Amino acid sequence: MRPIRLLLPLLLCALALTACAPDRKPVQDALDFRSELGAAEKCSFTAEVTADCEGRVYRFAMDCSYEPKTGAAALTVTAPETIAGVAARMEGETGALTFDGASLELGRSAGGRVSPMELPRLLGGAWTQAYIDAESPEGDGFLATYRSGYGEGELVVDTVFSADRTPLRCELSADGEKALSAEIKNFTLS
Repeated sequence: MRPIRLLLPLLLCALALTACAPDRKPVQDALDFRSELGAAEKCSFTAEVTADCEGRVYRFAMDCSYEPKTGAAALTVTAPETIAGVAARMEGETGALTFDGASLELGRSAGGRVSPMELPRLLGGAWTQAYIDAESPEGDGFLATYRSGYGEGELVVDTVFSADRTPLRCELSADGEKALSAEIKNFTLS
């Protein structure tokens, strides 16, 4: 009888804690953002990027756009001034990165699988198609973890959103290695 008396308070405590859980589904905010993005023609944002490529760290800013219906993405580097104006476009999910005039080669990270110039397509693809692995509270908003690919080919995109489901910052990693991170500003859907 003694073990039951010791177990009873623990069971009551566990039962009481389940009443504190929110009524929202575990990834509902991320799913709602996916629906909003999927209904839009395009999303646009400014990204202040930090990329670790082949042992060198690069910091730059770029204006980005992503078209959820086609997977097309575009970017224009805005800072630093020495590379400002470099523009590129990616057609579809697997299309090559093509530059409008001058090109910019920063190298690749995460074992050669991630190029910083692919950020708009990688983010847009994760937000619209990747498996939503987890969502957790983060400040006034939430953190969503997206996974695409499997095993050695897996790409993980962690995105912090505001309470109104606006992306604020992200981190991309592969094989446990952080490839790049970005502060996201001026996010709009059109």
